[in-house]
Amino acid sequence: YSLKGVVGSPAILRCGNLSISESLTVGRGAYAGQSMTSDGKVTFGEGAKVVVDFGGRFRPTAGSVTILTATDGIVGEPTLEVAAGIRGTFSLRKSDDGKSLILDYQPDGMMLILR
Repeated sequence: YSLKGVVGSPAILRCGNLSISESLTVGRGAYAGQSMTSDGKVTFGEGAKVVVDFGGRFRPTAGSVTILTATDGIVGEPTLEVAAGIRGTFSLRKSDDGKSLILDYQPDGMMLILR
């Protein structure tokens, strides 16, 4: 199957191989354990991106969440786009085995050094 964009986190895609040509939008469900799982290979086309958009004032805690797992691996390197108004630092990486896409988050904060 080939899709332009995927919004949300469907639990399991039983479609074999999946190609995403434009975007995969990740919402607050990813932080509630709603990871997308494919029983095939997921390929991100050239210029495809992962968009983080919580649609409101949701603020996740620091850490990492798996947003996508593909039995036969993930191909391509999607770029990361964060919707306006979402603060903090996000990064995107593949797992060591290349089968999962992981979103890392560090909230903005202040560090105080007292003497």
